[in-house]
Amino acid sequence: MRRILGIILLLGFLLGISCPVEATVLDWWDSHNSQQNMYEVTSVLGVDGVRLHSSTTGFILGTVNLASSNTWDLNFSVRTDESPSRDPNDAVEIFINDLSIKTVFNDPMEHIHYINYQITGNSFDFKFQFNSSNAIYHLHQWVENGEATISNPVPEPTTMLLLGFGLLGLAGISRKKKRCSTYS
Repeated sequence: MRRILGIILLLGFLLGISCPVEATVLDWWDSHNSQQNMYEVTSVLGVDGVRLHSSTTGFILGTVNLASSNTWDLNFSVRTDESPSRDPNDAVEIFINDLSIKTVFNDPMEHIHYINYQITGNSFDFKFQFNSSNAIYHLHQWVENGEATISNPVPEPTTMLLLGFGLLGLAGISRKKKRCSTYS
């Protein structure tokens, strides 16, 4: 009986260590407030995003609402055009909360650029400003949808209770072993 209780308490400790990770999908098209010369795309890889459409300039801006007020890691990518006729001077400038965080050029050597950025709060504003030397839409870069995850998740109260019971169980088992070894 005591062994079973010890195993249950140990499982409580082990389960108490894990924290749930909250994530929010970054869907630029569904979150946009305004856009000019943009459209929603779906890649052959099945990843949606936004792209400049038949123009030399364009933008999309909006607000993403997150599940809670926390520190969030934003992760998404920018794909460049892979055709030989692309212009390496074409660019998309990425703004988060009115701060320019990166400008990605249509680099022939690098077809995907990973963007990682950290914000604090329960929402953020985004803007992608596209500039191109031509109006052919399939030569333009596009920003893929991504994900926002809490960078340091805080354990929920039930998790803390499981952790506490697990620690009490470990303390009780070690105390009992000490008591048994002094009497033998």
